[in-house]
Amino acid sequence: MNGVQDVVHRITASIPPAQIHTGSAIVGLEYRPASDLSGPTATIHCGSGRSYHDFNHVVFATQANHGIPLLESYYTSLPAPAHIKNPSNLEAQRYDINTMIGCLTKFKYVRTIVINHTDSSLLPSCTRDRRDLNLIMAATPHDTQHESEEPTSKFCVHPS
Repeated sequence: MNGVQDVVHRITASIPPAQIHTGSAIVGLEYRPASDLSGPTATIHCGSGRSYHDFNHVVFATQANHGIPLLESYYTSLPAPAHIKNPSNLEAQRYDINTMIGCLTKFKYVRTIVINHTDSSLLPSCTRDRRDLNLIMAATPHDTQHESEEPTSKFCVHPS
């Protein structure tokens, strides 16, 4: 593997470009019952009001906390067991979704400010320690701000 671009290329290599949609926030997923022999599918709803239909698989490439509401929207769209031919498959889906949501809720995030720059004085002095993304923590984990607070001057970092 040669980074994210290689992964994207491998995943999308067999997908016609007309079927690749970017730049639109996904706001929900919806269960769609089987309309033929292919089985049930998912519909993806975007913030633009547009929807895309008939997905057999959905890959989440987002932070855990952004995946939770998408899974919840799919979960709430699942039909009642009485309205489906094989309710045990539906119950297995419900269980799997709840398990995924439970796992995703365990991820904790620290508010981070990312600044792209070309100022080498802010990079680690040892070139072996330099990366494509160099993070600087302005506070210790015990001294983190609440998400609703605005950044303060403590985020100013001395070049040393």
